[in-house]
Amino acid sequence: MDLRELLGALRKQWVPILALTLLGAVAAFAFSVNQQKMWTAQATILVRPASGQSTADLNSGAVFVERVVGTYAALARTPVVLDPVADELGLESSSELRGKVTAAISSGTTFISVSATWRDAEGAARVANAVADEMQIAIVDAAPLQQGQPSIVVSSVAPAVAPGSPSSPDVTANVLVGTFAGFLVGLGFVLLRSALDSRVRTVADARRLTSSPVLGEIAPPRRPSRSAIPDADPWAEDYRRLRTNLRLLDVGERPASVLVTSCTADEGAATVSLGLARTAVEGGLRTVLVEADLRHPRLAQDLRLPAGPGLSDLVATRGDIAAAVHVVDGVDVLPAGAAVASPGDLVTSPAMGDLLARLVEGYDLVVCLAPPVLTVTDAAALGAGTHGVVLVVGRPRVTSDQVTEAVNALSMAGASLLGVVMNDAASVAPARLSRRAADRPGAPGTGNARRQPGAPAAPGAGGSVPGQAGSPSSGTSTPAGAPARRGEGAQPAR
Repeated sequence: MDLRELLGALRKQWVPILALTLLGAVAAFAFSVNQQKMWTAQATILVRPASGQSTADLNSGAVFVERVVGTYAALARTPVVLDPVADELGLESSSELRGKVTAAISSGTTFISVSATWRDAEGAARVANAVADEMQIAIVDAAPLQQGQPSIVVSSVAPAVAPGSPSSPDVTANVLVGTFAGFLVGLGFVLLRSALDSRVRTVADARRLTSSPVLGEIAPPRRPSRSAIPDADPWAEDYRRLRTNLRLLDVGERPASVLVTSCTADEGAATVSLGLARTAVEGGLRTVLVEADLRHPRLAQDLRLPAGPGLSDLVATRGDIAAAVHVVDGVDVLPAGAAVASPGDLVTSPAMGDLLARLVEGYDLVVCLAPPVLTVTDAAALGAGTHGVVLVVGRPRVTSDQVTEAVNALSMAGASLLGVVMNDAASVAPARLSRRAADRPGAPGTGNARRQPGAPAAPGAGGSVPGQAGSPSSGTSTPAGAPARRGEGAQPAR
């Protein structure tokens, strides 16, 4: 994950970071307000040498005091000091005081600061002053004698007073620490989630998994149309880009047959194949959409096609193509047909290859809808018999391992992967264009007529156009029941 992807992940997943940051602040605040308030008071005593006979005596006494003042400060937490204080305050034991009393030396001086923390302000002051008084006695008793007199003098210079505010809990500091800790936890959660998330989410993810190009991105339904044409299909421009990119793959030879498949089920391969076929018709190409998914056929149901023969019937009987084709939005649709006992054997049979060859001869573009690559082997086998495969990746449900496995399966079968389509509209089932959208200029027709044997289709509805094979002005004839031969007559617009 590079810096740009890291920033992108943080931008997309800012909600958990913000939520955990706020949670840390709230938790710290709740913890602080539920803690017992403690008060700290401080008393200061001075340890100095006793008066000497000379300046040298005073200097040596000062050096001695500086050397031992640390030891005297440690007396604050010993029973010698705390036991009398406990008796004075009426406490059962001095152990209650030991964790609440500290003594520190001011740097470079012989001042000892005695601090006491207690449950109330007055109590803190009483404990601090009592400990300071007892320390004066203990230090003098511990000091060596000089000519029968103590060599050290201890005096109180700043008695403790009741503090005006509690010393703990520090709500502000705790909230700041909790906020920062929550932010770090949220950041770590997002980074860990992004590192462990193997789903394909971006075009960059797809490009890392395959050397084939990303042919297009299909927007989710909630995104407004990018088409400049009013009342257009919301995904019209996305499919036009897909169609254009397919044309630009090989300028010398445009793919005549394309297999559309996906890694797993419910990634929107059927919707993408129908959208590609529609835009191909818009571009002037005679296009047929073949439902080659014989295991779970749904295209006829989604498009509300009447019952009749389909792909399985044509492969089994080598029947008339035109008798099984329906026209939907200007696209010739060949449904799956009757259920068969062994779909895998049927789609890989020589008869299937012959049918595809007949379709390629009769149409400018043959779009085959195949079952998922990772579910059955039909897609890989069919892909080897077409000019190339378009792999639909329904994000963000597909993982990188699944895409890699699908690409490898197609490669092992000898199929040519033309590219990948990132589909954000995987939940959208294939459907007809609305009448209003179909009436706009340049849109394919919305008829549902069955292609009649020997009858050419209307211009703009997936049939012949003037000057093409099968039309009166072409000068050539087409066998009854077969679509016009690809490449005869006028060339379709690119």
